[in-house]
Amino acid sequence: MSITAIYIAWDGLPIDTVKNFFESYEKFQAGYPHNLIIISRDYDAESEEFSIINNYAKKFNAKLINTSNIGQDFGAYYTGAKETNAEYILCLNSHSVIMCDDWILKFIRAKEKFPQMELIGSGGGWHKSISYYNYYNEILKQNNKKNWMYHIQKNKIRIINLFDRFKNFQHFPNPFIRTNAFLIKKSLYIDFIEKECHKKLPKNKLQAYRMENGNRSLSRYVLKRGYDYCVVGRNNQIFMKDEFNISGTYHSEFENYIVKDKQIKIFENADIKSRKCMENAAWTNLYYT
Repeated sequence: MSITAIYIAWDGLPIDTVKNFFESYEKFQAGYPHNLIIISRDYDAESEEFSIINNYAKKFNAKLINTSNIGQDFGAYYTGAKETNAEYILCLNSHSVIMCDDWILKFIRAKEKFPQMELIGSGGGWHKSISYYNYYNEILKQNNKKNWMYHIQKNKIRIINLFDRFKNFQHFPNPFIRTNAFLIKKSLYIDFIEKECHKKLPKNKLQAYRMENGNRSLSRYVLKRGYDYCVVGRNNQIFMKDEFNISGTYHSEFENYIVKDKQIKIFENADIKSRKCMENAAWTNLYYT
């Protein structure tokens, strides 16, 4: 199996976010030969930040592609996939921090044990999306003070969210692979973007959430093509769809994830009540405490 790891460096985030990834990339052995592609999104080629990323590319013999922010993470992975001859791609977003040695080898072992698995993630969930409400509510809070108009708009969004969940998402449980730190056959991913999505890449995070766990998600496309998907943990254990809740890879006190990301950091830094709410949302379909 030939593999290319694709990492996204996104302008707008602190450069320390990028540094954290490459420090972990250098610290932990992948355990399996691979190439590295860095997708630099929206950086000014003359900026100090881009110079830092370019230096990392040279240090790790990586191919650096500087592109615009087209299609959120899905579009960046698509850009990288078209630039490699490898059979498989391992996709990593900007907030990724590798947590263990043999981090690529763990995906390979899962693939070798279950050849029908063409999508292997380092984390998965069961929930439908509540992202419509969360996404637009955050915009409201940024642009409006909490006055009477804010509360009217907030309630309007709640109603729209109910229709969105009914129209665009499966009934609970809705097992899906989180679209960070996942291994997939390159041709399958390209077909998903070009044939299933008709190159209609997400324009914002809300649309990206739908592509992650909606009715026409990447996970569901893999099933549609006759393959399957699973989660692999840091302990090398492989978890099927009905076992994601005991994998310890997402919204759980048991730290079994191979790669840490923003969502895991949010969970770790949350108070007990917030953690319980996130855990409920992922595994019991109870969204609010």
